Amino acid sequence: MKCELTPTEVTVAIGMLSNWNDQRIAEELGISRNTVKSHVKSIFATLRVDGRLDLLYQAARLNMPV
Repeated sequence: MKCELTPTEVTVAIGMLSNWNDQRIAEELGISRNTVKSHVKSIFATLRVDGRLDLLYQAARLNMPV
């Protein structure tokens, strides 16, 4: 999973897997919430997942850190 994402997308994905909302991710990374939303959409498209729960499931299934 990690190889398919940009470094920022990896950081956003880690935030999502840590159950952080978009606002918290934005604050931690010093970016806007809209930028986080763009990264989230890109992550879902790149990894072909349907949402945060599917991302969590796929990460756990692969047993690989994002």
